[in-house]
Amino acid sequence: MNYRLVICLLSILTSACSSENRSISAEIASQFEANTEANIDLRKIGPPTWDRLCVLLPYSTSDVAEKVLGFKWDATIGTNEGINVLVFIKGSKVVAYTTHPSDKGDFSEGGPTCIPRKNAVFSRIAKGNGNWVSLRPAK
Repeated sequence: MNYRLVICLLSILTSACSSENRSISAEIASQFEANTEANIDLRKIGPPTWDRLCVLLPYSTSDVAEKVLGFKWDATIGTNEGINVLVFIKGSKVVAYTTHPSDKGDFSEGGPTCIPRKNAVFSRIAKGNGNWVSLRPAK
């Protein structure tokens, strides 16, 4: 992982909104590692007030973020393809965000998207030889 890019990303995002909540990614990783077959339930993670979760991918610009989120959020995400940025939203306000390493569950397969909190349960889709796991909203 290129930590300089992550630091650059964090500094850009930190200046754009509230500071990153790294404990959110740690909680996701904990669920991911606890059981290799269980769904990842994000409904219980993050601040208690969020009502939708948006996923932003590497190379996302502020214009992409605005289209995905539905409002302006000044964020340009670097080129580190090993992360996704998860943005927790209440109404039209970012209440928390985190960068999450893709090797602990890759949220990028569905592209940049938002889902309501009630649907924020993700199933695992093993890729290749099973060493890479994509996370998709469970049906």
